[in-house]
Amino acid sequence: MYCQACGAENFDGADQCEACGQPLALEPASKSSVEEQLRRDTIAKLPMKTPLTSSPDAPLGDVLTVLSTNAIGAVVITDDHHRPIGIFSERDALIRVGPDYRDHLNTPISNFMTTDPQTIDQSTPITFAVHQMDVGHYRHLPVIDEDGRVTAVISIRDLLRYLTEKIAAAEVAD
Repeated sequence: MYCQACGAENFDGADQCEACGQPLALEPASKSSVEEQLRRDTIAKLPMKTPLTSSPDAPLGDVLTVLSTNAIGAVVITDDHHRPIGIFSERDALIRVGPDYRDHLNTPISNFMTTDPQTIDQSTPITFAVHQMDVGHYRHLPVIDEDGRVTAVISIRDLLRYLTEKIAAAEVAD
């Protein structure tokens, strides 16, 4: 039995997916071609953005400059092997740093980052990525390879673009 949310194989008769914890009750049939594509397509269908990364000891001021200069919402904090150990987003800047940011410009980003970020790989179903973002209140998810190294970042905006394109294509086909 395969999980509708993440695609993991489970034992027949299992009540919930061992990989993602979602209920394995049979879901109703897809109501549209868009819904069917969302269930079937994986993250590999999205345009992959090269991640901007930083070391955990980089100063807050440098990371804020990267966010601002590149007009992005998050920087992935990686270890020496390019594995994600944290993420620093615009939300972290607002909530964890706050208005007194000038007092902390030389403080290591590790003091403000969200540690142990949720990650996905290119074979992750889009529906599972949307679920992870919703449940975790994330706007960005690092994409990792088989060795756990960050290769890309997807954002909620990427998912909304994908959905908008699928809806537009379905309307044209009808």
